[in-house]
Amino acid sequence: MRLHPPAAARVRRAGAALALVMLALAASCAPRTKTRELVFWEFWSPAVLRPILARFERTHPGVHVRVEQLAWQDGQQRIAAAAAAGDVPDLVELGAALMPRMLAGGKLVDWSAGVADLKSSLRGWELCSLGETMFGVPWVLDTRALFWNKALFARA
Repeated sequence: MRLHPPAAARVRRAGAALALVMLALAASCAPRTKTRELVFWEFWSPAVLRPILARFERTHPGVHVRVEQLAWQDGQQRIAAAAAAGDVPDLVELGAALMPRMLAGGKLVDWSAGVADLKSSLRGWELCSLGETMFGVPWVLDTRALFWNKALFARA
């Protein structure tokens, strides 16, 4: 399903805002050195993220974000393998299919204190929370739609 241009722009702006929030949270947790590098694994197009990250790095001098793009074909397996090995990035985009497995396996860090002020302004917290504990920030929410042919359905 394609979004109309105004809706697509709103989705990009919302994604940009959440990316900046998530990166700021990770930056605040990073060790204090002269130049900090945050590693961010994600599925988005580099063209979409480039301006978001440039703005983030301008407003957070001394922080560099290294993006590693995940492929839809094997991204979830790469994330699961990294979590099992204990060799994880600073930030990672988790899909709804992988989030419950990561929560059940105790592989995620409690972000509740750092994101509490966002709770009233974002939807989808149930996708990245367990009880009242928040293990991430809802980033992209989508709507699934079922289209059907009424005439064919009636004949069947």
